[in-house]
Amino acid sequence: MKVIYEIPIKKQFSKEKETYPYLQKYIFNEAVKLYTPVLCGFPDFIAVSYKEPHDKILKPAFVEVKLNKGKLSIHQEKFLAWLKKGFEVYVFHIYTQENGSIIQVKEV
Repeated sequence: MKVIYEIPIKKQFSKEKETYPYLQKYIFNEAVKLYTPVLCGFPDFIAVSYKEPHDKILKPAFVEVKLNKGKLSIHQEKFLAWLKKGFEVYVFHIYTQENGSIIQVKEV
C-alpha cells in the first residue's frame, strides 16, 4: 500500500473504536459507518466527501481504519482488493505519538 496523504492531529487513541467519532466529526463530511459483523472483511466506512482541506486530495471511497500496529486480516486484504477493482479504497492507519497522532491515508 502506498501512503498518499498524512494528517497530523492532537488527539491520542487507545482503541480503534475511539477513532470513529473523531473521523466523522473532523475528517469526513459525509460518511456512513458500516456495521457488518456478518460480512467478514468489509471496510469500516463509506466516505462520500471530506472536510476541507482533505477534500482536495481524497476521493469518495471505502475506508478501513487501523490503529498503531493493527494489520489487515486475510479476509480484509482479499475483500479490499476485490473492491479496488471498481472503487477507491483507503486504509486510514492511525499511529499514536507522544503529542498526538498521525493519520496515514494509504491507497489499496
